[in-house]
Amino acid sequence: FNIYAVELKTGLKNEDLLIYKKKSDNYPNASVAILLDETYMDIEKDFSYTLKRRIVKKILNYKGKKEHSEIKVFFDERYESVNIEKAITVKEENDKYKVIKIDKNAIREIDAPFDSGNMHYAVHKMKVAAFSAVEEGDIIDITYILKNSQKKKIATETIFAGSEPIYTKKFTLSFWETQSPIINKRNWKGNFQIE
Repeated sequence: FNIYAVELKTGLKNEDLLIYKKKSDNYPNASVAILLDETYMDIEKDFSYTLKRRIVKKILNYKGKKEHSEIKVFFDERYESVNIEKAITVKEENDKYKVIKIDKNAIREIDAPFDSGNMHYAVHKMKVAAFSAVEEGDIIDITYILKNSQKKKIATETIFAGSEPIYTKKFTLSFWETQSPIINKRNWKGNFQIE
């Protein structure tokens, strides 16, 4: 009943509430807990692709607020575009959730730092989403879509570990039957399962 009442008030889905309610106090030295890192990559016949990524982070302390109150998405403007689909801060108090949508003016596109000296031909950009309302204990939830129109064979890499704890990480790859991806595993000691 409580979840349903909260859902009516905030517009949150039950699956979102299950993600947000994960306990994140097992890592006293961490600055954030990555509750969900989910990527879906859809490759077309001509090897252009669309990548959709959702990242949900719980800010654990002041260091986490300083380091993660901005999300940066890098791209090459010659053949890539980025659209931020959803960016919210979720505040929890006594099992009640308040959702604060990011202000449209808090999303900006600027030159990537490593291209800053090449102003006449800078092609590497970054889309920056600033979560100005975030405080310790809050959750940031962002979903973005990157479209790549380059028609050539691609290589991508995903890392299933990091400097901060990751609770759930999913990578889904969708491709045509005529394509045959090569999956390499490095330093993998656990089970690797393709579904």
